[in-house]
Amino acid sequence: MIYDNNVEFIRSFVGSYLKFSAANFEDSTTTLDEASKRMLDLLIDHAALPERARVLDVGSGWGCLLRRMKERGLDVAYRGLGPSIQQNDFVTETIDGDAKIETRPLEQIEFETGEFDTIFLIASFCHVTDKAAQFAKLVKALKPGGRIVMEETFFASQDVADKIAANAFSQEVQKKLMGWSGLITLREMKNIAEENGMIVLSSQDFTESYRATIGKWIYSMARTRAVGETETLRQELLAYTRVAQMGWKENAVYNVLVFQKPFHS
Repeated sequence: MIYDNNVEFIRSFVGSYLKFSAANFEDSTTTLDEASKRMLDLLIDHAALPERARVLDVGSGWGCLLRRMKERGLDVAYRGLGPSIQQNDFVTETIDGDAKIETRPLEQIEFETGEFDTIFLIASFCHVTDKAAQFAKLVKALKPGGRIVMEETFFASQDVADKIAANAFSQEVQKKLMGWSGLITLREMKNIAEENGMIVLSSQDFTESYRATIGKWIYSMARTRAVGETETLRQELLAYTRVAQMGWKENAVYNVLVFQKPFHS
């Protein structure tokens, strides 16, 4: 999978923040690194972190969120979950040697009630199975008044979800490159949150920014060459992203959502 690959290859097309999800472009002159930083700042600002916030980062990747929080001088008690040993080692070796990161999926972990002030899900909830049950677990782990900040791709409609679910080839390519993924609709996500007593504070559409992000990736990947398995991955990922790029708005949308747990039940 791409998460276990040479980090320099990944950096060659996603930029120095190694954010393998949407950036936030202000205009056509914004660089990919600037746009990635803008998106990370948006997510952090939405969290309204208290002093010495207890933060859970589900799908911590190459540590882009932790890096940006440290750049901003934020003092947080950080805990990350990531499926890749290579990614997790990269974070502890290059960003924070004391970072607490577990190489286990969310489904295998239990948390204390009210353990976290903020939970981030940056393009990771799509990889979670039994989404309703796992979201309920996260809500329980959140303190009253705490927030869940989510950045995610959603199917544009249930009809689209049903059509793509029936495409076995597309599912296999996705699984090979990035692991199992199961998208839901934006409406279904909001329903899951509301059924767990969460308040939807905001929902922002960043579909065009993600389209611009992937456009930057495609441009760089098309002009890069690698060797061996990395070159095979580059070709497969380039073909996959070119196809995916054609489906925005019609098949999928990309949103940043902020949910808050009520102070009193």
